[in-house]
Amino acid sequence: MPDDIQEGRYVKRWGKTHIVGKPYKSTQSRKKLPPHVEARHLGDQNDLGMEPDFSMHLDPTLPTMEEVRSSYGNVLFSILHLSRSLIEKQSQNDYMRQWLPKRMTYLGRIISTEATVLTCKVCQNPARWRCLCCLGRPMFCRGCCRTLHDKLIYHKLQKWTGLYFQDAGLWEVGVRLCVGHMGENCPSQELLLGACSLLEAEKDQADDQPPQPARQVDLDDHPTNDHDYPINDHDDATYVDVDPDDPDWQDIPASQIDPLRTPTPTKDELEIEHLLLVDASGLISLPAIWCACEAAERKPDEDLLDLQLFPVSYTRIKTVFTFRCLDDYRLSNLECKTTAYQYYQKLRRVTNPALPQSVPNRYNEFCRATSQWRNLKLRKWFGFGHRLLAPMKGTMALFCAACPQPGVNLPADHNIRYTS
Repeated sequence: MPDDIQEGRYVKRWGKTHIVGKPYKSTQSRKKLPPHVEARHLGDQNDLGMEPDFSMHLDPTLPTMEEVRSSYGNVLFSILHLSRSLIEKQSQNDYMRQWLPKRMTYLGRIISTEATVLTCKVCQNPARWRCLCCLGRPMFCRGCCRTLHDKLIYHKLQKWTGLYFQDAGLWEVGVRLCVGHMGENCPSQELLLGACSLLEAEKDQADDQPPQPARQVDLDDHPTNDHDYPINDHDDATYVDVDPDDPDWQDIPASQIDPLRTPTPTKDELEIEHLLLVDASGLISLPAIWCACEAAERKPDEDLLDLQLFPVSYTRIKTVFTFRCLDDYRLSNLECKTTAYQYYQKLRRVTNPALPQSVPNRYNEFCRATSQWRNLKLRKWFGFGHRLLAPMKGTMALFCAACPQPGVNLPADHNIRYTS
């Protein structure tokens, strides 16, 4: 021990303060080392707080790595070296050090995915529609995108405008939801489905034309002051105050239409009403073609259940919730303690990150649907889906093995045996 360190002096070793000369006692359980090894705890500690090397205290009868190489050759040496590297686990800092040289490379590859080729992956025609949920985010023409996503109604699209990719909905490429017949076309709606095919064929031809670049806005052509600028070139009379000193400059009216999105209509060109689907990935609006068969007594709300869509109204159905959304909220509430309000606000933010207040507010319907869904799940788990009897008091309670149960963990004479 150096002369300048005396017995009883407080020093900092391994990030903790203790007395020199006394054995270091860690809060973690470890095997007691020999006295000469304990002394090296204090003498061999470096300035960075690294643990000392205990290789010199190993069994001297064991051969070293160089002796293994000279005696048994490079093959056995490579095996031992590989096994030693597998045993030594890397820390999080080691993985971060390996990632740092790759950081700019990763960033460049991520940015390169935005510069896609404007060619349809299926027919090799000019394309302007990109799916964000398909593998690799491929580009499609309007017809191929509609054909491939006829049953993938929860995928998200983007449309190339000539300058940037704009968020779009599947209804813009002609996807429609058929309610009844397990999502297949209804035989009684052949005329309507034929009219839809003709309409979409005309739109496909018009969409094959290359998109016109968006007109640039010249601020000198508009009567603006030092702080007011037009939001877009479609509504020159709409201005927003961008003065950073104004605390209310970020407040945008909820009724304002997002200029970067195509407004979702309530009906399409054939007067087919849209149905709002609330999914875990966001809110989706699609035109719904309902079953019109007269032979079978169908109820629209029950046909939606076949498609794993949960309705919250039964006459004029406008909003449905997917089973995946209701299950995802139940797990989020269980593990993350997420309230219904917070979860639905997240769905609005996912649907439109810039203007979540422009997304339809279905919070009351969501609360009603989650309560009904939880009750149905409990009835299913406890086997009441195949019983004619209704659940009685205590029949849907979880069995607790620790609670006193007569005949299970209590003797038959417990009333007499355990009396005071």
